[in-house]
Amino acid sequence: MNINPSTDTSLDSEKINVIACFLHYRNNFDNNNALSEYQFLIESAGYNIQRLYTQKRIPTSTFFFGEGFWENLLIELEQLSETTIIVVNTTVTPLQFFHISRKIGKHFTILDQFTLILEIFTKRASTEEAILQIELAKLKYQLPFAKADLVSERISGQRLGFMQGGELKSHDLEFSYKKLESNISLKLEKIKKQRASRRKERIKKAENDEILTLSLLGYTNAGKSSFLNALTKSDKKVEVANQLFTTLGTTSRRYQYHDLPIILTDTVGFFEALPASLINAFRSTLEESLVTDNILILVDISENLDIIKRKLCTSFDTLKEIDQDLFSRVWIILTKIDLINERNIPDIKAEIEPLLTDYHIDVSNMASISSLAPNFNEFNKLITKFNPKHTLSIKISNEYKNFYSLRSKLFEETKIISEKYSESSTDFILETHRLNYIKSHLKKNSTNKELIDYKKI
Repeated sequence: MNINPSTDTSLDSEKINVIACFLHYRNNFDNNNALSEYQFLIESAGYNIQRLYTQKRIPTSTFFFGEGFWENLLIELEQLSETTIIVVNTTVTPLQFFHISRKIGKHFTILDQFTLILEIFTKRASTEEAILQIELAKLKYQLPFAKADLVSERISGQRLGFMQGGELKSHDLEFSYKKLESNISLKLEKIKKQRASRRKERIKKAENDEILTLSLLGYTNAGKSSFLNALTKSDKKVEVANQLFTTLGTTSRRYQYHDLPIILTDTVGFFEALPASLINAFRSTLEESLVTDNILILVDISENLDIIKRKLCTSFDTLKEIDQDLFSRVWIILTKIDLINERNIPDIKAEIEPLLTDYHIDVSNMASISSLAPNFNEFNKLITKFNPKHTLSIKISNEYKNFYSLRSKLFEETKIISEKYSESSTDFILETHRLNYIKSHLKKNSTNKELIDYKKI
């Protein structure tokens, strides 16, 4: 029976009947929003929902939905002639697949939440590492089903269809899977070491050049890529789409704030229903993106306040699993303010401040932005807060041979307040966010204080 969790992304979604089945089973939870998010997830995979069925009850260990639900659904499914995919809002166990397959027959393919997200990830993956991470997560997920396939054959003489063709004993099957997992893990470890070496070089250069590094995190579709594109005005745009998980790898762009160069890195978005195994698959990617001076968590404030809080909690909890000591470096960026009345922003900030306090996040490290307007005034104030301007007085002797080269560098890298000439020297007053970088550059140009003298004022 072909009722296995399919990972085939080659099907033509326009020729598929997609039946969405949603179980309301969580108390004290906004199930209506969860349903909307579930539908959005299906659409992000490229499917159009033909029919939607919901049921409110406690999940069962054998069918997830009630047994009668599947019996009634089967009557309607038998009227459909084209390929039919049934999508359910949970990660289904092998036992549940076994019972559902016996109930509704062999003509239908089931996608559970894990395989649906996996399908989206597979379509979005563009780097070798992302592809390998997805393949590893897929193998870990498939093994219990492959084992169940063998058990099903022994019990009923019928296989569930997960391991079509070939006869394998359980221990041979597990050995085969573990070997594949090991090979992929070795490749990922090699990539990880190469990335760590490059990261070490980048960190050293950033420290020497006093480059501010920021990582962009947040719930998927919070506006991270739009923010990055609008802020950096790069010709090479990061893909933006009204769908989930547009970004899977890391993408870095440069932003110049006065004389301060900033590197911003965008990465995979968080999602409440994202299975732990998929979080673990992209853990190294997330960890790399967090090796920055500050972490920006973006949240769409055009949504309902309860949804805003829930998505922030999901982001915070995911971050906490990686490293609970990161919150002192977190800035909260409220996005899509162009979609609401700006007079409501102070009230929204006041509502989420207690949540930030619970996670030990400084409530003053919060800024609202619009990527469409664009409006980054509050964000720039945060940058100034953590990277204040310094004023330097510099005296360069007229005997200094490389005067014009150094002068050009100062005009390029700092804000010149004044420049005064005398018979013996040229005096500069300048402002810079990169005090140590400028001082280091001055030291390299001359060890003779009589030729170049400077002090902070």
